[in-house]
Amino acid sequence: MTAATQRIVSWPRLMRAEVLGAYCGISKNTVKKDVRDGRLPKPVITEPGRVQWDKAQVDEALDRLTTGNGMDGWDDLGE
Repeated sequence: MTAATQRIVSWPRLMRAEVLGAYCGISKNTVKKDVRDGRLPKPVITEPGRVQWDKAQVDEALDRLTTGNGMDGWDDLGE
């Protein structure tokens, strides 16, 4: 996490991969992997060269991942 992402008080509606990673608590590379695997939504291109994710779409995707997921299998994590 960079100094810029540590200072964020409220998260922007559109986020680049680094900021999205900080928002989700994952790395920029994991953001890209999660998009490829369908866990996170595809980004939007707001202008040439500007790839960003819509926070509302990300929140919906995270809700789908966690809703009803509970703690089933937590004991199987080897912790």
